[in-house]
Amino acid sequence: MSKIGSSGKEQIIRFSTEGDVMGYNSMLSKYPLTATATVLEDAAVCFIPAEQFFELLKTEPKFSMKVLETSAINWNKATKLITILAQKTAKQRLSEMLLWLKEIFGLDQDDCLDIKLSREELANMIGSSTEALIRLLSELKKDRLIGLEGKRLRLLDVHGLIMLADLMD
Repeated sequence: MSKIGSSGKEQIIRFSTEGDVMGYNSMLSKYPLTATATVLEDAAVCFIPAEQFFELLKTEPKFSMKVLETSAINWNKATKLITILAQKTAKQRLSEMLLWLKEIFGLDQDDCLDIKLSREELANMIGSSTEALIRLLSELKKDRLIGLEGKRLRLLDVHGLIMLADLMD
């Protein structure tokens, strides 16, 4: 899911994976949906009309609780992301974002992140320019935290990325 900012720059706001629900916040708040969903690989997408959605909320307590739980989880993720963007350095944000992508998409057979994102998309995710992101990736490679194989990213030292991202308590 992404949004276009006032400057015309695309900002990735979240990733959805199999079974995720999108767009329900718009129905619940009665505000128009201002995000764009783009699939990165083949996907089947189901549409639920608003009338059916609200009927399910009224008649199915388990469904209603799941919507509330999903909303709370997404709110928690959004507030965490705001804190990360506001309080961490770009290098820390990149480290945490790489760990987050590993958690969501996993690793392929070569231990590379199993998602294909452009350098520009990665930069947008951490609130940085593409040029700065490329420098940061080079620094992480020099520090032997990641490996770069073309556009693919290999996580060489997950513990080191955790430490750099300041995720240890």
